[in-house]
Amino acid sequence: MVLFIIALLLIIGTILALHILFRRSAPKLTDQQLKEALTKSEKKMKTELSEKVKINKRLAAEEKNAIGQAFASGIDYQWISYHNLHNECLRLATDNINSALNCGSIYGDILELRNDQDKLLGLAALAHPGHNFTYLQYARSMGFKIPYYMRRKAKKEGWGEVVTAKLNLFSTDIMKFHKEHFKKIDHWYVMILGVVESAQGQGVGSTLLDCVLALAHQSGHPVYLECHEDNVKFYQKRGFKTIKVLTIKPKEKKSLPKLTEFDFYCMLWDNKKEK
Repeated sequence: MVLFIIALLLIIGTILALHILFRRSAPKLTDQQLKEALTKSEKKMKTELSEKVKINKRLAAEEKNAIGQAFASGIDYQWISYHNLHNECLRLATDNINSALNCGSIYGDILELRNDQDKLLGLAALAHPGHNFTYLQYARSMGFKIPYYMRRKAKKEGWGEVVTAKLNLFSTDIMKFHKEHFKKIDHWYVMILGVVESAQGQGVGSTLLDCVLALAHQSGHPVYLECHEDNVKFYQKRGFKTIKVLTIKPKEKKSLPKLTEFDFYCMLWDNKKEK
């Protein structure tokens, strides 16, 4: 009986500790707050698009997959994938995009843009100023993991160490810089800015980013994000500056083929310089 009570108290204590550890420290945005930020923004925005940007409540599985599809062709997921095959990139991108969206919905907000038929065109996952992710919190949302199908295939073909090494470096290097550089700087963090393939080139990404900058204008905080080389110019045109180029260097192992390096760009939009 005594052992049962001790075990029960340990379980309750663990649950309370996890609740305190993972509790939300960031307030949730409302559509009204977003509308007010857009109204006060000095930026000239595409009204017909910006008025359709809303705070997302829940994404359907096929909508998450559509965003994953858009990321799969990116050079970052091609670098992570061992064979550089589209199906591998797609499944890996979809899995990790889902993880990041979970993180955004738990600890921040997701802005979405839909057309008149309620079809998702694009989204931006944000973390609020004042909230710094811990490794345990990111793990809670299942961030950057090796999908089961890849572990199984990797074990069979003997290349699992390659993908694991790249993913571990990809996630830990980026998180380490983010935590160290912004330790005492409150900021908006854009975890994801994605546009479905059928809507690319129509101003969807620019509109979502304008909404993020409008929120930053109103709160007075900078905006931080990471991207690969192909997207640097897009953000530079909107006032972002590269503050660090992280060169991810996989460690050489005799059991692994030679692994290439990959540059990831850490970018900052400084609200003070925009005023």
